[in-house]
Amino acid sequence: MASAGINFAGLTPQNGALQELAELIFLNLQEEDKLGQLLVFMTEQRNGKKVGFVGKPGLLGKASEGCNPTYDNHLTATSEKTWDIKEWQISEKICYEDLVGTIAQHFAQNGTDVADLTDTEYMDEIVRPLFEQAIPELIIRYAFFGDKDIATNELQDGVSAGAFNLIDGIWKQLFTAVTEGKTKRVTIEANTKQTVDAQYEAMRAPGAATGVLNDLIIRTPAKMRNLANRRFIVTQAFADMLNLDIQENNKGSNLQWESIFAGIQKTTYQGVELLAVPQFDEIIQNYLKNTTDANAYDKPFRVIYGPKDNFRAGTESKETLATLKVWFNEDEQTNKMLAKDTLGALVVADDYAAVAY
Repeated sequence: MASAGINFAGLTPQNGALQELAELIFLNLQEEDKLGQLLVFMTEQRNGKKVGFVGKPGLLGKASEGCNPTYDNHLTATSEKTWDIKEWQISEKICYEDLVGTIAQHFAQNGTDVADLTDTEYMDEIVRPLFEQAIPELIIRYAFFGDKDIATNELQDGVSAGAFNLIDGIWKQLFTAVTEGKTKRVTIEANTKQTVDAQYEAMRAPGAATGVLNDLIIRTPAKMRNLANRRFIVTQAFADMLNLDIQENNKGSNLQWESIFAGIQKTTYQGVELLAVPQFDEIIQNYLKNTTDANAYDKPFRVIYGPKDNFRAGTESKETLATLKVWFNEDEQTNKMLAKDTLGALVVADDYAAVAY
């Protein structure tokens, strides 16, 4: 019976090298969720609800008119977006028969309870943590890379469209805003190369990475320049090339990085906070397909620029993250896991964002 869980076929039970499940090494076990440092979350939202944005007032002030001055009516510009919030779920099941002959079998129940894996070391220490960490990864994937119209030829073989087409994420919204002339774009020429090696070689050219960030700072609307919460959100590939550009072409200078969570790191460039998100690269390299050049990645070097609170995720729930429920189904003799919640993503004001890709 095919089910969720871990394939222990590659581990030999009682071989003297591995005696406890706790000895297993998990390369991608994440820290406690801190997604609020990546996206501004709004709880208790509703699908179809309007989100308003208030910009800066226009030119105010004039020469004094003494007594009885005239009063102007300069209205501050506003705009609004609408939440598109949809429900997602993670639903998996595990049959105890899948553990027969593996190391995990020795940590299951005995007798008539053998099929019930709840409250076992296998479930509590191994399976549950792995599936709980999948929830923030799901949020990052949908919130940034969601595309309701994603086509099969945009995905690598075997990747389901359902892993992306829940909502239109932040990248899809930015691509659309660029096309409509609402959001400024800086072109990264390295992304247009026909192989992965050529893409990385081009991006490593002196001044390529720093030039992209400088252009975003200089060429984007001046109204963004005095915002204290401006930030760059970049792929890890771009961050790596930025590091090399600074080290090799600025007399050995180094960016000072600070770990946030789950491999995401932050630093500062020209006074602007910069976040490097390796989850972006995992999605680009493993799931998306370059529809123009099959031997190249789909825009591996990407940058989002703007105030932090312009990029938001919304849920109808009171909490940011859903809770994973685990239970044993007596009738089916299977162990089930279920997490359900809702999610939407918004670029609140298109003209307060800029991108490079």
